[in-house]
Amino acid sequence: MARLLDVLMRVDNLARIGARVLGTRSDSGRAFQQAAADLRSVLAPLALHQAAEQPDPKIDLMRVLAAAEDSGLSWPDIRDALNRYHETRTRG
Repeated sequence: MARLLDVLMRVDNLARIGARVLGTRSDSGRAFQQAAADLRSVLAPLALHQAAEQPDPKIDLMRVLAAAEDSGLSWPDIRDALNRYHETRTRG
């Protein structure tokens, strides 16, 4: 089953493409964009709630890596830390 947040992101991308195809200044394009915005405003809280209930390890790892990078660690530092972690996990 696809996660609601993933589906919402795909719908959002399709809405942007569809609005460009229809013309963002046309009535149809604006109506399409408004419908997508309405859908996002209704589904986003549900998607975030679902994401909080069912954590995704890949997303969690991405957040950890982003935080490490934001704190000033370079990729070689992060790689070394991951290697040390892996070594301690395989020994135990």
